[in-house]
Order: sequence, then C-alpha cells, then structure tokens
Amino acid sequence: MTLLKFDEVFGFKLENHVGYEIPQKVQDLAKMRNEYRKAGIWDKADQVRKEVESLGFVIEDKPSGQFKIKRKL
Repeated sequence: MTLLKFDEVFGFKLENHVGYEIPQKVQDLAKMRNEYRKAGIWDKADQVRKEVESLGFVIEDKPSGQFKIKRKL
C-alpha cells in the first residue's frame, strides 16, 4: 500500500502538503488568474500565468475549476 493510498483511507490530505511556503504574491496572482479564466479573459490569464512562472511557480488547473500552485522544477 502506498503512502497516498494510506492517506485516502485516513484523510490526512498529504497530497496537498507541499513542504514549502508559497509567497502571498503568487497566491494572489493565481487567484487573479482564476478570475480572468472564469470571465473568459484568456490573454490576461496567460499574462498572469507567465508572471507566476517567472517567480518560480506553476499553476496546475483542475477540471473542477480549482487550481494548485507548485514550485517550478
């Protein structure tokens, strides 16, 4: 049994634990990008995504409309 399978049973949400702090600026930009996407303002959403990437992070979009911020590898 993998650790993530174990986590599914007990609900610790280890998948969401990133082990590093995401700067507030990056969090704010990601929220702004999400609002642009909801409004269909794709060019602005792309600009914000590029800015987030320039800060060393990437935004991973989820089918539910949620997003996840990760450190750029």
